[in-house]
Amino acid sequence: MQMWKYYLGVGLILGGGLVAPLACPAQAQEPTVSRQTLVRQAKAGDAESLFQLGALYLSGGEVVANEREGALLLDKAVRAGYPAAFSALGGCYLQGYGVACDGRRAFHLYMQGRELGDPDSSYGLGCCYDYGVGVEPDYERARQYYQEAAQRGSYLGWYGWARLESPERTPWPNKAREREYHQKALETWLQSDLRSFSSRLKESMLQNPQLINEVINKLDPSGQLSLGSEKASGATFYSAYQAYMARYQVERNPFDREAALACGGEAVNLKYLPAQVDLASVLAEGYGKHLEAILLYKSLLKFGHLKVLLALNRYVENYPQMLSAHEKREILRELLNIDYASAYRYQAHYLLQAEGASTAAGRDGERESYLELLEKAADQGDGEAAIELVQALMEGQLAGRWVIQPDVPRAGALLNKILTKLYPLDYSQHDLAAYFCELGNRYYYGRGVEGDQKMAQKAYETGLQVRFTPELGLRLGRLYLEQGAREKGRKLLEQVIKEEPQGPLAPSALRLLEA
Repeated sequence: MQMWKYYLGVGLILGGGLVAPLACPAQAQEPTVSRQTLVRQAKAGDAESLFQLGALYLSGGEVVANEREGALLLDKAVRAGYPAAFSALGGCYLQGYGVACDGRRAFHLYMQGRELGDPDSSYGLGCCYDYGVGVEPDYERARQYYQEAAQRGSYLGWYGWARLESPERTPWPNKAREREYHQKALETWLQSDLRSFSSRLKESMLQNPQLINEVINKLDPSGQLSLGSEKASGATFYSAYQAYMARYQVERNPFDREAALACGGEAVNLKYLPAQVDLASVLAEGYGKHLEAILLYKSLLKFGHLKVLLALNRYVENYPQMLSAHEKREILRELLNIDYASAYRYQAHYLLQAEGASTAAGRDGERESYLELLEKAADQGDGEAAIELVQALMEGQLAGRWVIQPDVPRAGALLNKILTKLYPLDYSQHDLAAYFCELGNRYYYGRGVEGDQKMAQKAYETGLQVRFTPELGLRLGRLYLEQGAREKGRKLLEQVIKEEPQGPLAPSALRLLEA
């Protein structure tokens, strides 16, 4: 186990951490009474004790983490009407903690919890609308629920609000506002009774390093890992791991690295699942210890946890040769149990690894399954799946291996949804700019589709919102000139020349300006 601690401690130095949870399964204050007292009171039907005991089993501490027992206790607390239990159990269904992943069930639990005034249920609803979980995505509603959660005192609400201002969620990021909301998230957590936080709060710390010391002082008041008492939970150790590593990345103090190593190792020892998943990724990607990583992944797979499944999906995409076709099919069966939009796209891609590994390429069953899963993801609002489907329907080729019937009208309808921001897209992915430029060219020149300058303009403008490229500037600048919008066109063409004065597109931009 000492080597596990070593790998985990070094892991975050290498970048560590894969799929961050959408919402924490339980945001409970660590109990101030003994486990025996909680058990006695829970058996008597006390709702708060049921909730606290469920949270204890989820995070580990006085007990070894047991997700199934935790979810069962939270379900009883929900039946007893304890407000905070609704968001905690919703998080279990969202992530697969002790229950099968079920986005619709999570959504309904969050709705019920919000009606009872639970702030984290408001955050959970924001996540559902943000990511398209159990409901069609809607950024405006996500913003409303994040704002409500923040106003009700949830640090997660501020974090979600910050994400909507970031390049991850908008082509018009507001860095100042994003940083302000991250700071509010940290300040709200510091004022709470919580002793753990979502691992993504590390991003908030790195954007506001002046607050890292306060976070560490709350988790570890003596500065000597006093949280190492028998009552400290795996979630607390994992939070301290994140906080010490955040300070190490800012100050490069070796003590912080060692402190993070120790806390991460304790979180693994307590079988805190997010720490174990990070360890598996570090073993494989940081040290090439694939046998150890696969064994750990397999031991975690039985929990059906979303973080495990998505991390394992990424592992298999990067190292397909490390698992047999039979093992891939087993993992695919687990992956198919996940029920929310973007998971269907993961399932479609994994189908190539799991089924295609042992069968002839182009088999109709595989093709139809892939297309069905991709359509399901797009229909439920997954923007990346919609882009993939648009490409397939325009080109008549699916996943680079199957021929399908082109359907340009349907591709155009999907593209309209993408261009009018009805689908969530990660606007920090710069290759989206090139994609939208290519689409604009298709419509401008009528390549494979009927020429349509309005669609071309929409595509160019969307690409430009992701980032400026000389080709986008040239194409859209010329289009504006043709439409008589000379001032808008000139500005873009001048920027093309300014960005790359010696570039291959500068002479074309200059000719258009002089015409």
